[in-house]
Amino acid sequence: MNKIYIALLEVEKVIIERIDELLKESERSNCIAQIIREEAVTGPHHLLLSILETYLALNKGSTIARRPSLELLLRISGTRQIRDAIRVCGAVEGTKGLVIIACRDTEKINELLRKTPQLLMSRVKRLNINKLLKKGKAPVCTLPELCYELEKMSEIEVLKLVA
Repeated sequence: MNKIYIALLEVEKVIIERIDELLKESERSNCIAQIIREEAVTGPHHLLLSILETYLALNKGSTIARRPSLELLLRISGTRQIRDAIRVCGAVEGTKGLVIIACRDTEKINELLRKTPQLLMSRVKRLNINKLLKKGKAPVCTLPELCYELEKMSEIEVLKLVA
């Protein structure tokens, strides 16, 4: 696992019954997708750490949930119960939502991005996740870069707490 391609989309109007269509299509593509409330993510590091933890758990075989999409939801919410994760950060019918798609294959993620508006039956808009997003392509984040960023972030937070 060298690279994880990440795409963020804003869905204009969440239709709950359509979410499963995206999740099933992402699993067929060996990608991970999830739709959450926008306010459930505290920032890019929270999101990236959740994605990294999901992939690490999948690689180790130590997932909590059976489906990768639900594992990501659990990691984002910081809970171990799917019911609680949905309550904490699940998308709400008729409101805007944040679509997260992560994949190891750039062709598969780009194909999934093309299908997303049709699968969700709603307009979507591409979002920027700081420097990770490259216009017109799925953003690239290598694990060493992500780990370095997370370690750097942790050191800064620890120093702030100590000082």
